[in-house]
Amino acid sequence: MNSHGKPKAFLCHSSDDHELVLRLGKDLRFNGIDTWVDEWEIKPGDSLRRKIDEGIGNADYFLAILTKSSLGSEWVATELDAALVMKISGECTLVPIPIGIPDNEVPTTLRGLLYVRLDDYEEGVRKLVGLCHGVSEKPPLGEIPSWAQRTVNLSSLRLSPHAEKLAVLLNEKSINGIKYEPRITPKEIIDELGLNETEIALAASELEELGWVHLTTSITMGEIGFIYISPLPSLFIETDSYIKGWNPYDDAVSLASALVNTGHSSINIKQVDDILGWGPRRINPALYILDLKGVINTSKTLDSTYAFPAVIITPRTKLFVSQRI
Repeated sequence: MNSHGKPKAFLCHSSDDHELVLRLGKDLRFNGIDTWVDEWEIKPGDSLRRKIDEGIGNADYFLAILTKSSLGSEWVATELDAALVMKISGECTLVPIPIGIPDNEVPTTLRGLLYVRLDDYEEGVRKLVGLCHGVSEKPPLGEIPSWAQRTVNLSSLRLSPHAEKLAVLLNEKSINGIKYEPRITPKEIIDELGLNETEIALAASELEELGWVHLTTSITMGEIGFIYISPLPSLFIETDSYIKGWNPYDDAVSLASALVNTGHSSINIKQVDDILGWGPRRINPALYILDLKGVINTSKTLDSTYAFPAVIITPRTKLFVSQRI
């Protein structure tokens, strides 16, 4: 571009296309494009070769008018050769403008370039002006719709956006972090996340396949297929470190140490929770990990607060702690 920031264009053409070229050149100049047309640039006594070389050499855009006449012109062929060299070296953009000729008559060296046609003259000029001024025809980039946003980035878990949002909803709705709590209906998911039935069904299936949720199914629920969706322990175990800020695997080691340190063979988990000061929501995922690993024996009595009301400390509990200290 020149010192005024205006793009320079060279109009390559045959003299037989004089009227069209003058019209196009005037329209381009009117739209802020410093357009080179031989009639305006070459004066009596000037060297044709030198002036054309200067025009091509200074051009940001080489606009090649391709007509029956120009394709038979030696001057046009020579100018195109120079333009191709400049294009290859990245010095200019070469734009073929076929007029009244089919694609198979466009020179082979130009067929791989995107054409601008002037069949609709105003539209063609608009495309050329936009090209020379670097105007993108892409629509503006909007905001991510709420239903597609990732509430929490569970990137390493590689969940789809909808499954991620559903997992986060179940995690955050849980008061104590125990399995089957909470039980959420499809309507609640629609109200909370704005997902449609297909998106809910796919997200729920994805989490079910991971073993993170339990679906209470019903054939009356159509495409969704379930009445309630509830979390399983693995959902809290795998997502708490992203959502709650604590790591259930690290907590499992601390909990096992606290159990061993009590000196008892069995203990009510509420007593250990009072020592740690975590609360049920944090201690339960760690309890599930110790149970899944067979590190503790547990009371199977149902409790709405703790995953297991009481635990039995075993030699495996002590071994688990010693191996991680």
